[in-house]
Amino acid sequence: MRVLILAYHLYPDAAVGAKRVSELANHLARAGWEVDAVCSNPEAADKSRVLDPRIRRHRIARSLPIGLRVVRGLRALRGGAPRNAVTAHPAAGASTVASGDGGPASRLQNLESAYHRIVGLVDGFKLWSAIAAVHALRLQPQPDLVLTSGPPWSPVFAASLVARICRVPLVADFRDPWVWEFRRQGDLLSRIQYRTTRHLERLVLRWAAAVTVTTGRFQQAVLGHYPTMAGKTFLLRNGFDPEMLIADPGPRGRLALLYAGTIYMNRNPVPLFDGIAALLSEPGVDRAKVSLKLVGNCSRWQEHSVADLARDRGLSDIVEVCGPVSGAEVRDLTLRANVIVNFAQGQPEQVPAKLYEQIASHRHGLLFAEPDSESALLIEDCPRIRRVDDDGVQILNELRRLYATLVSEGVEPGLAVPDGTDVHRREAVNEAYARLVEGLIRQ
Repeated sequence: MRVLILAYHLYPDAAVGAKRVSELANHLARAGWEVDAVCSNPEAADKSRVLDPRIRRHRIARSLPIGLRVVRGLRALRGGAPRNAVTAHPAAGASTVASGDGGPASRLQNLESAYHRIVGLVDGFKLWSAIAAVHALRLQPQPDLVLTSGPPWSPVFAASLVARICRVPLVADFRDPWVWEFRRQGDLLSRIQYRTTRHLERLVLRWAAAVTVTTGRFQQAVLGHYPTMAGKTFLLRNGFDPEMLIADPGPRGRLALLYAGTIYMNRNPVPLFDGIAALLSEPGVDRAKVSLKLVGNCSRWQEHSVADLARDRGLSDIVEVCGPVSGAEVRDLTLRANVIVNFAQGQPEQVPAKLYEQIASHRHGLLFAEPDSESALLIEDCPRIRRVDDDGVQILNELRRLYATLVSEGVEPGLAVPDGTDVHRREAVNEAYARLVEGLIRQ
């Protein structure tokens, strides 16, 4: 059986979105499938992430649209970015905000802002997706099935067109919500953005033989928007890789917290910083035995430096902010930590991929999430992981408990891996995915 995977992120891309579809591609290749993968050259690569050599990779380089090159050239001639302007990358489909005094410079800024929003309609990958689709249609022999994964969404729509032209089944993997992530706004461009993406989403769902989602809440949302998708929408959660499964209970005699991931949107580390500062102010707490390491794209939260936020609370000697590291290094850091932190605030329908690694780590954990979120539901059978709100009293109480357990009393003996852990293994997820794909081909 032959499958064509068209997705922007694939190994060795370091983006978190590369893992799910790349591991599935590797699973299919090891099972004897013929796999063609059309993807982009990664902006940041992780050498530990490797596609199976039997996969035929077709890398399509991303190039900037001519108009965007002109805009950047004009900006360079003016001596840098426009004054008082905040520019968002068009890949996210975000808007650009500019302010000025109404003069020629201000009008030029507003024109540039409108241009960026037009370029970012749907997202900034439309040109790449068109080139990738043309390349995919030229591949021989023709695939038995097309599989795609988003975000970004332009490649998903391009893959849908390829499957429709080739008259083969399409499997569309929605790692995150699409249209309902946009907020309706009053201006014309925002309304156009909403209507365009909603129309494209309808087409993808109508043409797909199957749609896979990563959370139960998300599955309910899809069926709520599109009742006709009943029977075509499948819940296939993310999972953890075998190397992340750890059986020992971690170091003893200190409180060593670790967060490995990305800080953005509502993933707010400040309540944890405040809780640690409050813990350190209590009598009997040894400051030298408390640490927090943040690893990944963690240098900024919103407009603030994370290191400065820690320093402002007197935690410069406690909090260490590091850049992205390989998966092997994350495992090594996990072995040296005894509390794994996860931020999932404001994401009721999504589960951070790192939460599965947190389950596999056999460590104590703190999950920052709302009580009715999908992440909170996922850890109901994981007593070592405690959910907390951004409430200072609750966080402090959990930190007190962890300090007493891990520092004052020492770590309890290692426990067996919980019985429910196996269902979160990535291999189990990939096997279910392969059965779904094979069933669609044989229909």
